[in-house]
Amino acid sequence: MKFIYTLILFFVAVGAVAQPAQLTKMAPYTDSALSIYISYPETWEVKHVPGRVLTISSPQVQKKNYSTSSINLVVVSVDSLGKHITNKEVLQILESAYQNEFTGYKKVSDEFITINGYEGVRLIFQCELEHVKLQFMTWAFINKKNTYVFTCKAKANSFDKVRPTFDEMLASFRINEKVTYLPYVDSAFGIRVNRPNDWRVIRDSASIFSLYSPEEPPHNYSEASMSLIISAAGNANLKELSDQMQKVCVKEYSGFKKVHSERFTARNFEGTKLVFTGTKQKVNLEVALYGFLSEGKAYLLTCATHATYFEQYRAIFDSIINSVEFTGVTRYRSFTDTTYSFTISYPTGWEILMGSETPLTISSPKLPMQDYADASANMVVVQEDISMNDLLPQLESAYSAQLKNYQKIKSEVGSADGDKCIKMYFRGERNNTKLHYMIYVLQHLDKLYSFTCAARDASYTTYEAVFEKMMGSIKFK
Repeated sequence: MKFIYTLILFFVAVGAVAQPAQLTKMAPYTDSALSIYISYPETWEVKHVPGRVLTISSPQVQKKNYSTSSINLVVVSVDSLGKHITNKEVLQILESAYQNEFTGYKKVSDEFITINGYEGVRLIFQCELEHVKLQFMTWAFINKKNTYVFTCKAKANSFDKVRPTFDEMLASFRINEKVTYLPYVDSAFGIRVNRPNDWRVIRDSASIFSLYSPEEPPHNYSEASMSLIISAAGNANLKELSDQMQKVCVKEYSGFKKVHSERFTARNFEGTKLVFTGTKQKVNLEVALYGFLSEGKAYLLTCATHATYFEQYRAIFDSIINSVEFTGVTRYRSFTDTTYSFTISYPTGWEILMGSETPLTISSPKLPMQDYADASANMVVVQEDISMNDLLPQLESAYSAQLKNYQKIKSEVGSADGDKCIKMYFRGERNNTKLHYMIYVLQHLDKLYSFTCAARDASYTTYEAVFEKMMGSIKFK
């Protein structure tokens, strides 16, 4: 424990003091050993011991060998401080260490505070070091196996001037967790990308699809997104596409400011890239717009973040763009059920099975090395004399009893081929597999037809458009 005290106190003592530097532009810093990201004034100097500590100092005072202000980070394992340690105990450890080490220690304030989703403690105090009166601000928090201790320092009489710089630096701090990706395939438009596994896929009227990073507390909005738009391009070339992209962005974003543009190559296609800053819906953004051409169409991928976060997500955007692949538009063929006199379209390559209890099952090809399909649609004809409105609660009750962690998402009323239909969406777990369902109940003449579309939860968004197209294609003779 004494070693940890000494380590923290040593980096509190170095770096020193004086007047704050003029904040001009923030530069990104990533430490792959610590797996962290932080932004800092570009005129400040970064020193680090890989995997252990980090010091960022303002420029040295002319003719003197010390810096004006500094911020230090020490990362220590939780075990070295004590297993199951709390933020309150971290505060007590820090305060005890400072009281014992510094002459004239005087606490200004302490509080439990969350910065960028990291819950920790902030301690502000004053003391004397080598006959200079200093003010410190320490922010410490626990994340998994490590405790992160930031110490911001300046002369006491100038601390308030440099405080906004410290706050901005701390607000930019991120721990870069290892990113894993899942494939997302839009069968209707024949495009495949890899998305971070915790990013959401949204379909709306503004784009073919959009990917959103998790909503971050305390703001409850996504920090980053990627959306795809496809438009007719005719015989346009990349130069013409690049010019058109910039014209559109100038109109769409107030305060548009071009950072740079360039050609890029990803997989087997070449495109054009435009990076710019601007404001949209009162939010300051930094955007990388990628455009490429294929078979007379322009594919526009917009990668956007809040202006201060772009560097943090750059590698993720690059991974998404480099994963783009054209899979070809899904082709459909028609199946006619002679027993119940209806037709339905289904993707070529999917398998048709017919039985007694389940008259019709349409399944995607089985996954490699697995003995099950990734997605399927089953039809059941309801023999009982029951109304559609009464059937839905029974189905919900049956599935809630069969599935672990059953969660209803929504239900809605519509029409298909002139007949009334009801759709119900829910998810749950069966045989240790998380599944996502869409139940499609259709009434035709005196019979109710229940279609159950299901896919693994992680890949449901891949098949959602396929299910909708299949159900929308049903026609009775």
